[in-house]
Amino acid sequence: MDIENSPIEEAKPFLKKLEMLSKEWNTPKQNLAMSFVKTVSENSSILFGCETLEQAKENIEIFKNSINLTDGQLNILSDNFGTVSESIYNPSRWDR
Repeated sequence: MDIENSPIEEAKPFLKKLEMLSKEWNTPKQNLAMSFVKTVSENSSILFGCETLEQAKENIEIFKNSINLTDGQLNILSDNFGTVSESIYNPSRWDR
């Protein structure tokens, strides 16, 4: 989600940080986010939501193209996103 389009004000600082790291590491932010989840989940299953078939296909491609993150990158991501509240990442908590 783009920062300007985020209906969740609390998410904007995290989106700004993700955008900055994405540019710094020359990796699309969607790929960076999926790479983090894939790296930390290792052999676990990953469930992601979508509203359309096209979104599902895009997410599958992003997952296929995810990168191996270094320990340093993982630490930076954990330090910056370890405090994300459930009101941001859980759609059932979003105001509609």
